[in-house]
Amino acid sequence: MPSEVEYKVDLCRQRCDCGKFQVDQILCRHVFSCCENPRLDWQMYIHDVYKMDRVRRVYKARFRPLENLTTWPLYHEPQFVGNSFLRQVAKGRPKMTLS
Repeated sequence: MPSEVEYKVDLCRQRCDCGKFQVDQILCRHVFSCCENPRLDWQMYIHDVYKMDRVRRVYKARFRPLENLTTWPLYHEPQFVGNSFLRQVAKGRPKMTLS
């Protein structure tokens, strides 16, 4: 790897020292690198959830269209109010305001 940090990859147990392979079950670049040298098929290590046939199966079912919005009950739950102190500051020089 370019950063000269070595990661141990165990393809049989689907583990990598970086943690992405076992936690997210998504192939990390270390797994791709291990599959490249002995010419292994990296697609066999993809979890079933991320395979296209599984995704297509999700959208195979028909979705009912939403009913008329006027028939929906009123929303009385708390509403989100943003924290102005956490707002990102724009880069560059501040704009002048006329008062």
